[in-house]
Amino acid sequence: MAPRTGMGQRTQRDSTRRTIFDDETEGRSYFAALSRLGSTKLLLGATVAMAIATFADPSSLLGVAKSQLPQLGDDGRVGDALPHVTKDGKYHGRYPNSLLTLFYPFTLLRDVVLDQPLNRTDVPFFWHVHVSDEIAVKKTLTKCYGAELIELDTIEDIEKAKKLSLVKTLSAENRLGKRTSDITKQPYYNQQISRPVVITSPHIRETSELFDQDNSGRMFSFYRHPIDYDVHPQLKQKLPPEAGANNFLTRLLSDVHVGDLGFKELGIAKQVIRQVGVTGTRDSMAESLFRIGKYMGWVPVYGMGTQESEESDDEIVKACIEEFVQSSPDERYADHNSPEWQVFYKRNMLDCQLYEIARSTWRAQIQTIIPLTLQMERKCIIQAGKEARKRDPVFVPLCQDYFEDEEEEQGGGGDV
Repeated sequence: MAPRTGMGQRTQRDSTRRTIFDDETEGRSYFAALSRLGSTKLLLGATVAMAIATFADPSSLLGVAKSQLPQLGDDGRVGDALPHVTKDGKYHGRYPNSLLTLFYPFTLLRDVVLDQPLNRTDVPFFWHVHVSDEIAVKKTLTKCYGAELIELDTIEDIEKAKKLSLVKTLSAENRLGKRTSDITKQPYYNQQISRPVVITSPHIRETSELFDQDNSGRMFSFYRHPIDYDVHPQLKQKLPPEAGANNFLTRLLSDVHVGDLGFKELGIAKQVIRQVGVTGTRDSMAESLFRIGKYMGWVPVYGMGTQESEESDDEIVKACIEEFVQSSPDERYADHNSPEWQVFYKRNMLDCQLYEIARSTWRAQIQTIIPLTLQMERKCIIQAGKEARKRDPVFVPLCQDYFEDEEEEQGGGGDV
């Protein structure tokens, strides 16, 4: 009986072992079959997808309408479908209230504070709204700095300049100013220039479109109280008669010449004053002109343009500026309690705010609009710091004189 029992147990174990083996075999067969099925499906799916892609529009596979994809025009530019900025600095897209849309063409002018130091390819642009400011500033530019003025007083002049690619031509031919001294026969200190080329115009929007991302404009302008406006005659001819009835400057900068004005138009005008121009005011014209010249790095007539001659050059140009500014008319004053003033202020409230913005910007630029020589020194310090971090003892050649002077001052103090 015992052997039978053992035989039965062995038979049961063998049956169980065969059942497990059969299950493993069936399992391997199942996964192998599934793998083969998956490969077949993948191959079939790829074949079908390629066939569909051959005959179908790819945009339909992406769930995007063909009209929404960027379309290239005859000139190679992307169409109006996707937001983008083209080479000429123009913004194209679906967002009419974006800063690039609202602020064009002023985006082609440099930020006078953030975009320091000045670039060799930047072009000075004097925007003059008022006749009396135009006369005094142009005399100063030509007599004190020996500047060559390109006067674009009419829209026709600007259109002609566009056709001739004026800005690109000036840059390509290195006609933006003289960089070597006639006296010392050496380059001016820290990229200063003499006899600069300056574009002048009362038409800020149209002239700004002359610039591009390779040759940006460096604008400077003068502001005065609305009661002292002396508007350029070309602006009066260009604009509709009702444009000058109230808030003339806000309308000019926002390009909204009729109808009501709001915070949007005021904001655009404020942005222009604070960001893209060195600001001058009538009551501080001499100091403003001196600041502009130092910021641009202009060497005055009879100036040396060396590091040692900086003080004497400043004295020369200050005396010259005072001579021409004295002939400019003074500001007028009004009784702010008079009924006439109340009516005037109500009609020109936005322009009065712009004038106060211009004055506050002028005060702020005492610290932010610094001479080109100092801009370059700061740039050199930054570059030298980068080189020092790389453990490279070679400084940029432009910094050499500056750092040598610093070492002499530090070494002359003796041991501590």
